[in-house]
Amino acid sequence: MIMMRRILILALLVVLASNLVSAGPAKVPPPPDYFPLKVGYWWKFEWTANDKKSDFMMKVISEEKVNDTVLYLMESTTPTMVMHDWYSKPQGWVMMHKIEYPKNNMKADYQPIKKYLMNPPGTGATWDWSGTGMMSVDIKENNVVKGTEVVVVPAGKFTCQRVETDIVQGGQPVHKTYWFANWVGLVKSATDSNGIKSSTELVDYSFRPKH
Repeated sequence: MIMMRRILILALLVVLASNLVSAGPAKVPPPPDYFPLKVGYWWKFEWTANDKKSDFMMKVISEEKVNDTVLYLMESTTPTMVMHDWYSKPQGWVMMHKIEYPKNNMKADYQPIKKYLMNPPGTGATWDWSGTGMMSVDIKENNVVKGTEVVVVPAGKFTCQRVETDIVQGGQPVHKTYWFANWVGLVKSATDSNGIKSSTELVDYSFRPKH
């Protein structure tokens, strides 16, 4: 009887060990990232202004290491325009380095490098940036993370961090609102420039999770 109990206990232990091995280690979610950049990633948006709508795409087309900094090249395309932006992602930030309109042969480096987004953007966080951009125009930006909001766009329903940005560029004020979702990036934006309003909404993206 004692021997039979030992055999049963041993068999039970073998089964438990087998289940643990087959289950494998628990999956750990990746760290927060509100501006994912990986070559090949793309986002499709719908842009609206004055009741007119148009689609545009954003795509990460390359990355390269320059002086120990990895630069990601983002290409934005509309029916009439192509724009290139270069970003880097040091710890806790997304930085914007330069901008180019290849069709018009216009380009500019941000001086100093622009603090584009705190990553992750914690509620109540603020940051400022001042410098020069295209045509060496003076720019001042003030950013504040207003908090978490649920946003519904054509691509789905997302829990976002809302970022309010006040800009003075060449003496002209512009107010922008951005909604960023973790592991997705920009989901929605709204711009008010001297009463001229426009908005963008995410329609689709290439790395959408499969269910």
